[in-house]
Amino acid sequence: MEKRHIVLDTETTGLDVEKGHRIIEIGGVVMNGRKKTAETFHVYVNPQREIDKEAQEVHGISNEDLKDKPIFSEIAEDLLEFIDGSTLVIHNADFDVGFLDAEFKIASSTYPSISEICEVKDTLAIARNKFPGQRNSLDALSKRFDINGYDRSYHGALLDANILADVYSNLTGGQSKINFANNFDTDLQEENKKNGQFLPLLLGVDQEGTWSVMAEDSNPGPGNLALGAADDPELTRKRYFHLGEELNACGMNLVFAPCSDVNTNPSNAIIGMRSFGTDPLKVGAQVVAAVEGLKESGSFSTLKHFPGHGDTFIDSH
Repeated sequence: MEKRHIVLDTETTGLDVEKGHRIIEIGGVVMNGRKKTAETFHVYVNPQREIDKEAQEVHGISNEDLKDKPIFSEIAEDLLEFIDGSTLVIHNADFDVGFLDAEFKIASSTYPSISEICEVKDTLAIARNKFPGQRNSLDALSKRFDINGYDRSYHGALLDANILADVYSNLTGGQSKINFANNFDTDLQEENKKNGQFLPLLLGVDQEGTWSVMAEDSNPGPGNLALGAADDPELTRKRYFHLGEELNACGMNLVFAPCSDVNTNPSNAIIGMRSFGTDPLKVGAQVVAAVEGLKESGSFSTLKHFPGHGDTFIDSH
């Protein structure tokens, strides 16, 4: 049976636990599979020290707000009971785990460390592996996955745990049924490293129409012609982002797309719905949007075809 997963976040008086900074808020959300449940843990903590001005500007919590809140030792048992034996999902886990271990140690020398009672999954590490070279902060990932509906005026532990739960669902989406492809990809990349190659392999697929991807539970989408008719580059960006996301889940990091051909010949026998349309400027805008969407998903793109399938009346392959 899979361990219970808890998405966890903390807010603190400052950034450096070694300088005596303390936890002031803890928020946790229990996951059922990849879906959030109503079961949560949320508490504010009196840190018994001043909150740094810079930290307060981030989370908006003052010492005045916390003067009547419990100290950590008073909530430690409840927190241990909540997390014991679970898998903790944390963004930049070293930071939060470091603070939690310090707090438990201050509260009692008999308390275990987090690693002794929990497995930890770091979504920052997962995101960096999936989107190398890109920004992978919680805000950046929320934007990448189009996660909306949260007030981000200030950070908050329970608020951020809820956002992170949505991010985690997107980061791990679709993988359970296509692990065979992902394992194949992993094996190839590991073999590549063993052979002394420091650059990862490019694993490509000719998925140029955006209709679907190579797994039964993928999300079929419109063809390029339909996207071009909609004349909404933002829609195209989102569609190609999700295409790249699902291909990544299949182990692919290179897409031989988008088609950049301008379908100027009414007798065209080959390009069909793979073209965005007949107007060069509009096709160009759609191509740019498609490339941006693939890039945001962590996928490489390939513009094609050259010399082109647009102005032809035969199969120009």
